[in-house]
Amino acid sequence: MNLRGDLENEVVLAARNVESKSLDGMAIFPPELGKPFVDIERVKSQLLDKGFDWILTVALIDIKAERYFGLD
Repeated sequence: MNLRGDLENEVVLAARNVESKSLDGMAIFPPELGKPFVDIERVKSQLLDKGFDWILTVALIDIKAERYFGLD
C-alpha cells in the first residue's frame, strides 16, 4: 500500500503541475473497499457524477498485458 500511495501522490503532483484537477485513487477507492470494478459501467457513472473528465490508472496485471477503459 505504501508503494501505491507514493505512486499515486507522484501522479497527482504531476497532474497539478500542468494545472489539471486531480485526486489520488485511494481517496475514491480505498483498500478496504475491495474490488469495485465488477460493474464497470456503474463505476464510470460514479466517476462522471463526481465531475471527472478522465482517469489514469496504473496496475500491474501481467508483465505483457495492457488493459484500458474509457469514460466515453
